[in-house]
Amino acid sequence: MRLALAFGEIDVDGFISRIPERVLEIWRRFDCYEPIGGQRIDFNAAMLARQMTKTAGKTFEKVGTVNDFTLEFKPIDHQQSVEDMEAAIMAYTNTVKAMNRRKKPRV
Repeated sequence: MRLALAFGEIDVDGFISRIPERVLEIWRRFDCYEPIGGQRIDFNAAMLARQMTKTAGKTFEKVGTVNDFTLEFKPIDHQQSVEDMEAAIMAYTNTVKAMNRRKKPRV
């Protein structure tokens, strides 16, 4: 399906029926090494974030590994209440406000 989408095809079954089996197998092998579509964009973003942190002057040990910057997708084990959502938003807002207070003004 991702291959069909990458080619701008709407009819996935029709697209697959037009591709010779040998060519489809080549695409399958290619997908193992270089996923088609945005499947691993989270990993690419994590590598970029890590590199930017290193460039900002942090040492390798303090920066951590790429996994420290990668999102973890976990199954939801319970329905989040409105109060839980509000608390999460307030915690985030307070963190951003605290970070902004610590910034040194530019001269």
